[in-house]
Amino acid sequence: VGWAKQQGIVTASARCYASEGSLVYAPVADWLRTQPLRSVLLSLDAVWLTEVARLLPGLLVERPDIPPPGPLTESWQRQRLYEALTRAVLGHRPRLLVLDDVHWCDEDTLGWLSYLLRRRISARSDGIGPGQTLVVATRRSGEVRADGALAALLADLRRTDQLVQIELGPLSQEETLELAAHVAGRPLDPALAEPLRQGSEGNPFFVVEMVRAGLPQGTQGADEHTRAMAHTRLPLPPKVRMVIQARLDQLSPEARDLVGLAAVVGRVFATDILREASAADEDGLVRALDELRQRRLVREQGVGAYEFGHDSIREVAYEGLSATRRQLYHRRVAEALEALYAFDRDVASGQIAAHYGRGGMPERVMPTY
Repeated sequence: VGWAKQQGIVTASARCYASEGSLVYAPVADWLRTQPLRSVLLSLDAVWLTEVARLLPGLLVERPDIPPPGPLTESWQRQRLYEALTRAVLGHRPRLLVLDDVHWCDEDTLGWLSYLLRRRISARSDGIGPGQTLVVATRRSGEVRADGALAALLADLRRTDQLVQIELGPLSQEETLELAAHVAGRPLDPALAEPLRQGSEGNPFFVVEMVRAGLPQGTQGADEHTRAMAHTRLPLPPKVRMVIQARLDQLSPEARDLVGLAAVVGRVFATDILREASAADEDGLVRALDELRQRRLVREQGVGAYEFGHDSIREVAYEGLSATRRQLYHRRVAEALEALYAFDRDVASGQIAAHYGRGGMPERVMPTY
């Protein structure tokens, strides 16, 4: 965005929020409030300003000559609103529109974006502008429903060759330390790179929140604190925990039960253990695993094995279990391991004993060894 501004490109940024799922066109309104687009907006004809006033009621105060908009009851009225918003956004200078967390975007905004990206092609001939508009949207992996409006929009853009997808991988150890230093506002001891990288696994959001929650704000005592942190596991920041919990809360009941059971097994878990320990039937188990995989909470590790996408996901899922259910799942996993390794129990004796111990059955621990 900074580079685009230096090149004279008109830029506007907005963000979608989970709590605003029912607030229609909120990102578009945020774009139109930015100063570069504001000047274009005020130059529109009154017929278009009336439509834009649906999103920005303050326009009716600034321009009392504009008639207030009527209710949207017909499809042609929605089409006119789309055209008004498009004219307010496009212009004769290149545009960069940034939209963060598009997976939380409302369907009305997505519908208009589809119109905008089609309309910009003909904008030059209609005298609206050159059509040089780039929309950059970020989304969290695994948050797009296959049957949702966003998935449909992405599919349409792929078909018309208007979509470029860039998957961001985890930060390297050097990049992690560089980001952490930027957030802290000062150079950091290189000894922090490894615990930060291990704790965050290269996730930028985790890095930022770990620095905010775990690093000293001043310089006094920083060296001692750094040395201590370099040899300990950094705690999971509350904000990261809340984000992960929100993702888990979106799961179906079947997938929610399974992710708790998998968390009891460990970071890496095999489907045969889940099959033995779960009360779900085979089809239900596969559906739940597919849901967890599609939401990027787990990933496949070869045939019949999965791994949590981040150990923090497993940690939050495990801690979300009640004490009673946690004990129940540990007992079930212990029994599943006994059944699977009945031919050679020594292979899994340590795991079986640990699960029986955490399952509230200490009398089964010693016989296992």
